[in-house]
Amino acid sequence: MINEKEYAEFVDHVNLYKSAVSNSRRELLAVLALGLNEEAGEVAGKIKKATRDVWDFPAMENAVCRELSDVLWYMTAMCNALGVTMQELRDINHDKLSDRVSRGTLQGSGDNR
Repeated sequence: MINEKEYAEFVDHVNLYKSAVSNSRRELLAVLALGLNEEAGEVAGKIKKATRDVWDFPAMENAVCRELSDVLWYMTAMCNALGVTMQELRDINHDKLSDRVSRGTLQGSGDNR
């Protein structure tokens, strides 16, 4: 079983985008963000097709997990490019949502609620 640090190092090692975007951090983040969005769309597509056609839960679950692993790859690559860890992202999200809960603003929309 690979730990988070080892996985981040592996992603960095196999990330072909780093050299394909002229060494521009801005371009790298743009390409990674587009890839993340594409893979998240594939997750939604698997669920849509399973709902539309036949709900074969074990097959759909396996397909969704495979797509989510691609989402994880892009998230990890973006973290590497930004110099943050997935743990730091978890902490940021936990703090943000905990603050909203304490202020009663969990529901609603907007970044500054």
